[in-house]
Amino acid sequence: MRLDDNLGNHCLIASYDRTTVPYWTTRDIGGLVPPELGDLARLTTLSLHTNSLSGTIPESLLQLKRLERLVVRNNSLCVPRTSAFTAWLAGLDYEDTGDFEACDASAAAAGNG
Repeated sequence: MRLDDNLGNHCLIASYDRTTVPYWTTRDIGGLVPPELGDLARLTTLSLHTNSLSGTIPESLLQLKRLERLVVRNNSLCVPRTSAFTAWLAGLDYEDTGDFEACDASAAAAGNG
């Protein structure tokens, strides 16, 4: 699994065995948040802020039972509108400045809202 930046560089995270992923902040990483991040069971902090990430935050992150902090501000990410995800976020130190109206409009345009 990898996260790509807009220059074609990537950060491999397939075998990451620490509680905090290196802060992938302000690195111009683009694309979707990989659902495989949900496989990093020991993770306590995930900071992806100030990049060019887009799409919906994967619900696979619900598997991160030890996660305490999620920072995704300054991206173009949407939060899943499920009760399970909402309850999960409520238990975290969560930072986002998302445009939820844009997320809802995108879902409606795709026939999901």
